[in-house]
Amino acid sequence: DKLTFDDTATAFPYELTVTGNTTIVPSVESLAPSTHNVTASLVVATSSKGATNNKGVNGTYKVTVYDSANAPVLEKSFDLTAAANEISLDLAPGTYTATITSEFAITRTVSIVVGDADIAGPAIAMVVCDYNKDKGISATDATLVYKEVTASQKNLAFDLNGDGGISGTDATTVYAIASSAISLPAVTIK
Repeated sequence: DKLTFDDTATAFPYELTVTGNTTIVPSVESLAPSTHNVTASLVVATSSKGATNNKGVNGTYKVTVYDSANAPVLEKSFDLTAAANEISLDLAPGTYTATITSEFAITRTVSIVVGDADIAGPAIAMVVCDYNKDKGISATDATLVYKEVTASQKNLAFDLNGDGGISGTDATTVYAIASSAISLPAVTIK
């Protein structure tokens, strides 16, 4: 027969008396570590240094989380809009690195430190105007914004000011970012 103790109802150490010809093979099951919810919002960077208009990003974003040994532990995709721009991850206590990518974004790396509670992280500024996908921001990207202005089906990933439309104002943001090297501040969610 199998005897099981519920450690939430019985004090440890257990005392067990066995009589007769009985063999006892102890077995302890480990509980999975508890997880905590980690959230942050992704917002459009309006400068190469991380200034933001606090407008949410548009598009599909992938977050890949790595443990301290740089092994991937979680990969999750989010369909975000200017109004619904929050990412949400369930992670066990520990220290992590996460990369955030999307079709037109410059890859962003953030640190995550999870303790014993849920975390509401900061807004993370994302450079999201690499429209020609060359891993840099230039006048060519701004030109693609102007082309999108006249497109019949508009892609809101080109809406950098979050006003629901695409215009020369969005191209001005691209020019502002292209004017100097991208140097976003480090972000730690904790």
